[in-house]
Amino acid sequence: AYFMYQGALELRVALIAAAPSVVAYQRDASYSYVGMADMLAQDGDHAGAESLLAEAVVLRSQVVGAAPTDLAALRELSIAQNALSAALLELGRSVEALTAGQDALSTTERILELAPDVPDFLRDHMTALNRVGDAQSALGDFTAAIQTFRAMSSDGYAARS
Repeated sequence: AYFMYQGALELRVALIAAAPSVVAYQRDASYSYVGMADMLAQDGDHAGAESLLAEAVVLRSQVVGAAPTDLAALRELSIAQNALSAALLELGRSVEALTAGQDALSTTERILELAPDVPDFLRDHMTALNRVGDAQSALGDFTAAIQTFRAMSSDGYAARS
């Protein structure tokens, strides 16, 4: 399956090179990057996953730049940002993981501004809070981590109400 993703990615990167302003090509390439990263992470290659996820975040950021209120594009960006944060934590790069987690948190907050009553979006927000809390904890900032985890708990409670 990895080689299928790789072949698709090569085609999609060629399409981006031929028509860099076509947002659909950027979005499609980001799917290949994330798919390949997932496979590498499952095999324990977090460094390989991190570089692919970083590319996916760049592409998905460009897609969101072209359509800033597109909820699907925003969600795809937050998912890639959260995955990047997780990969960076696995690599012991906690400062970068915190930044990626905070980026995901900002993206999910934007999503919730646009669509506050969607349970999947609230779950994505809680995932971002969890990534931020994990990074804060890894950095030894336990007070901030506790506050972040409490915010996650509050969001979870609100989702059940």
